Amino acid sequence: MPVLSLSAADAEFVQATFDDTMALIEAARDHIADGSARHADPAVTPRARMRASQELSRLTSRATAAISLLLLFKAVESGQDVGVPDIPAQMDGILADIQRPPLPSAGDEPMPESLTVLVVRAETIFERMPRLHALLRTIL
Repeated sequence: MPVLSLSAADAEFVQATFDDTMALIEAARDHIADGSARHADPAVTPRARMRASQELSRLTSRATAAISLLLLFKAVESGQDVGVPDIPAQMDGILADIQRPPLPSAGDEPMPESLTVLVVRAETIFERMPRLHALLRTIL
């Protein structure tokens, strides 16, 4: 495959989105590792713990899909053979995973502030995925 060229603005967008997504994944890892995800506070209800668990699971699943789309983009853009027979179908499926609405949750139970910050941060990244998808379509 030939190496394809992006405009400077598009290349900057892709790199910034990649960097932001990796930082989000690292922040989610740190959130889990530092015990923030455990809700050790006995005042936290089981429903609140369930909601936090669901939100963290959804966030990490979507972030993993986002990084998959970014890596696919970088591979295609650099001319690598990605070994995927139908790249458009693959990227459509990844985007659908990122945009899938949440399952019914434990309601409006409060979440730890650190998780709420991560969820808001994640949404700003996931909102960029349709643009990334469209850019990838232009280079295929």
